[in-house]
Formats: sequence, structure tokens, C-alpha cells
Amino acid sequence: MSEKKYRLPREFAEKWVAALRSGEYKQSTKNLYNDAGYCCLGVACKIEGISDDAMFGVVYPNIKWVPEHLQYNNLQIECANLNDQQHKSFPEIADWIEQNCEFV
Repeated sequence: MSEKKYRLPREFAEKWVAALRSGEYKQSTKNLYNDAGYCCLGVACKIEGISDDAMFGVVYPNIKWVPEHLQYNNLQIECANLNDQQHKSFPEIADWIEQNCEFV
């Protein structure tokens, strides 16, 4: 098995993956949160306690609330790309996180 490119705190990573698979969040693009829903980074912020009001209309890369553990090694760029350019579903993004991130 090859070494995974990214590392995430286990508790956060498991909550994020579960939230992405939960069906609780509608998926949107370009903003952390907007009237249509959340991007995958918005879901990460939501589980870290950031309010919808604080995230509303916030566009990547002007994201000051993204959890610190996503800011290393361009992980947030990878996730934003999966969500916005590749149009991967939340479950697909959850699979990608599990395949590419070591939960520590």
C-alpha cells in the first residue's frame, strides 16, 4: 500500500466523511454555503461549528474558516477541485478522502 498524501486528525476526518455521506447536506459549488447548499469544504466548516451565516456566499480561496488541518499540502485545493471542477458527489469525495488521507 502506498503512503497517503495527506494527514487529518482522525476524529475530524471520520466526522467529515460521515457528514458527506449522510445525505443531510445538499451539494453546491463555488461557495462554502449558499441558497443551493454546501461545497465539501462548507460541510467541513459546518462540522467544526462555523455558522451558515458566516459561510454564506464565501468563495474559495477567501476562506478563513476552513479547518486548519485542511490548509496543509493543498488539501483544500484538491477538495475544492473535486467539488467544483470535477463535480464529484459528496459520497465520491468521501471515498477520495479515505483513499488519500491518513487518519491520525
